[in-house]
Amino acid sequence: MVDEYLRNIKSVFKIYKILGIYRPKGVHIGHRIYGFFSRLIFIDIYLLLQTIYFYKVKNIIDFADLLSMQLTWISIASKSYIVIFRFEALEEVLADLRELLVFASENQVNFGRFIKKRMDRIRRVFIIYWSTCPFTINLAFIAAIMDAKVPPYMTHYKLYAPPFFNFEQNYFYFIIAEFYANIGAEFAASTAVVMDFLGVFFFSMGAALLEELAARIAEIETELKDKMTIENRIKFHNIESKHEERTVQELKKCIIIHARIKKFLISAQNLVSPIIFFQVVISTAVICMTCYTISMFSPADGASVFFRQLTYMMPMGLQIFIPCYFGNEIMIAAEKFSMDIFHTKWYQGCKKFRTAFNTLLIHASQPLIMISGILFQVTLENFVTVSQLTYKFYAVMQNMNAKEAMQNMKDKEE
Repeated sequence: MVDEYLRNIKSVFKIYKILGIYRPKGVHIGHRIYGFFSRLIFIDIYLLLQTIYFYKVKNIIDFADLLSMQLTWISIASKSYIVIFRFEALEEVLADLRELLVFASENQVNFGRFIKKRMDRIRRVFIIYWSTCPFTINLAFIAAIMDAKVPPYMTHYKLYAPPFFNFEQNYFYFIIAEFYANIGAEFAASTAVVMDFLGVFFFSMGAALLEELAARIAEIETELKDKMTIENRIKFHNIESKHEERTVQELKKCIIIHARIKKFLISAQNLVSPIIFFQVVISTAVICMTCYTISMFSPADGASVFFRQLTYMMPMGLQIFIPCYFGNEIMIAAEKFSMDIFHTKWYQGCKKFRTAFNTLLIHASQPLIMISGILFQVTLENFVTVSQLTYKFYAVMQNMNAKEAMQNMKDKEE
């Protein structure tokens, strides 16, 4: 049953193998070689060709367009290296999670309904999230092919053209370069999505475990009310019966489970925090520059550039929104858990039960918020803050451009 709860992360690991990111302890040398060359061809060389292209940039629009692509590939390369070099830590977190699931599911008939619900949900989110990448990339690819009528031909992602392979003047070379750019973008986008999914999976699992624990404590309360009559509460208020002893032991196990859930979330946070931080910072900058580029273009100026930029903002926005949304779910689940157990009739239990429950209340009252980087909290509130910051930065760039345009008009008049 535990394997059923972890099938989403197993599916991601299968994609890791295809992309060459899979690095468990003792992995075959052939897979390491495959991973090295796949990353070299579709990410590292791609990034190098983009970097060389900077010397051909002649205006701020081309610079912003190219820099947004450059930052995206830097982010993907950085995040993939984080996953590769910390893969053993990832396996340790998953091993702890497996042990936690086994421990929490012992002697629990109804265990798993909240986990299944959330795992099915994030599976759908993953499919929708990933599908935005090939959609936007292929749309830009089609637009670039349709836009390539006369030289110079331009690929939908800017690349350096060596003298012996001048695809800007040769249509056959252009088609080859365009297919390479498209495959490289698909490879990079898939890499980004499966790495971003780590935080989504861990956050969803943490929220589901808190819901499972709240339901378990509710069953303890129900059993306490059913087994203890009013007469027994009055007559044996401070005397432990066999039933009370079992109830106390069950509550103590719940306290241990809660502590292990928090430990798991802290370990998961430490693992995915650099990935989320890189993505939030870079996606914010990319969206700013993309908005600026779009404002300076129209479909008539170049359909491939315009539509690529327009559709490019969709996955960039999702890469900030999705981690923040599921990080916010952790905070909500923790607050709901604290409120639910506070409103139980724990005071009807025996003295040991009340003491143990007081310990759980103290631990549950502490806020549980995921942190990325040093200060960034992974919540919807901070997503709104980032969105506002993005717009402000975009407005500043627009204002600078407007002043420059007015100055040019004055110079012409003079």
